[in-house]
Amino acid sequence: MLAILKNDWKRLMEEKLYLFVSIGLTICAVILAITLTNTIETKGNIALVLPDHQPMTTSVSQFSECRYFNISILETAPPKSELIQNRYDAVVTVNEDGSYTLETIKNNEIKEMIYAALENPVAFVPDLNSERKIGTNIIGYMMMFLLMQGVCMPGCLQKIRKTT
Repeated sequence: MLAILKNDWKRLMEEKLYLFVSIGLTICAVILAITLTNTIETKGNIALVLPDHQPMTTSVSQFSECRYFNISILETAPPKSELIQNRYDAVVTVNEDGSYTLETIKNNEIKEMIYAALENPVAFVPDLNSERKIGTNIIGYMMMFLLMQGVCMPGCLQKIRKTT
């Protein structure tokens, strides 16, 4: 058994490049996943339409300062093509009586989240259960690098062996 392990160790040391690239890419995947999970924050882009220089109510002004959305205050509603091009996730129109009209092409969860933010902007916290966590990102990056190694490394090793 000891002879088999020594033989495997000798063969592994002959292919140091493959070993170091594998270890390096694994470390890279973990570091990238941790840093990107902590820094990336997705915000929804919302167009808030206040027609005819209508004064802002307190709830609308608090909603416009919500840190979970990028809110653009406009006088006229943007065309539907901007919703389709994904420039805006939703268009919220504030009517003269204080009611809201919401237009979006996204799913109902987005609508409910925006309505919840409009109703109570101070206490609004989005549901974070659907977000990816660090472990999921680490596995995803490692799988990506593993697939790249499986495609690229055998060909690279054959070229190195032919040149030596």
